[in-house]
Amino acid sequence: MLRFQPIDGTYEVTLDSLGLEASVGPLVRPLTRSPVDATFRVAGKRVRVVPSRAGTTLATDETREAILAAATAPGARKAAIGLAKLPADFTTREAKELGIREPVSTYTTDMGESSSNRVWNVQLLGRFLDGTILRPGQWFRYNEVMGPRTAERGFREGQMIFGGVLIPSIGGGVCQTGTTIFNTAFEAGLPIRERHNHSFYISHYPLGRDATVSWGGPDLVFRNDLDHAILIKAHGTSETFTVTFYGTKQGRRVV
Repeated sequence: MLRFQPIDGTYEVTLDSLGLEASVGPLVRPLTRSPVDATFRVAGKRVRVVPSRAGTTLATDETREAILAAATAPGARKAAIGLAKLPADFTTREAKELGIREPVSTYTTDMGESSSNRVWNVQLLGRFLDGTILRPGQWFRYNEVMGPRTAERGFREGQMIFGGVLIPSIGGGVCQTGTTIFNTAFEAGLPIRERHNHSFYISHYPLGRDATVSWGGPDLVFRNDLDHAILIKAHGTSETFTVTFYGTKQGRRVV
């Protein structure tokens, strides 16, 4: 772990930080704790910030100096090592600055005649979506947020439209979530860059306001052009699927 740094014609002895952490870190690990990021909790019509909590970790710089001092000291060479605060990646202050305070828009679609597999897929997608934060100016891309719909990720066989007919497909039900998200963005007055209708009318979706999506194919893309961030919350039952955008209202009216 020793390192020799040339300074003014001589050398300064120091310790490699990574090696120090690997050797001394296990001694303090039982006393350390991981930081906890700030989160949001919906309470009625308001959104509250759940504060972040700092963690603790090895105080590397102080420990390095203490060990170097002990190594060059006479007699019993003991070094006191300590802990340092480890800040959360997403702090309480950062959460409050996003301006997420109240519902901006919400939309609910009916599940129609859905199989248990389709209901499962919709609810799984809802869990992937729930808690997504869209910062001002940021684009929402459905396929990027949701990821591939595969059996390895927990999706089950449902149905999809291909060539104008319904066929079995892993992940069937994605368009329920796509349609609900689109209508929530529509009601918020957000600019929609990409949205595709199904190839035929589906009665449990609003006429002309459906949105089909598929991995590697049609996508749903819109932008948050509000002054504050948007928190996306999703909730599904066997009968309905609901998406709500929380942020700060700007007096928009959609006609």
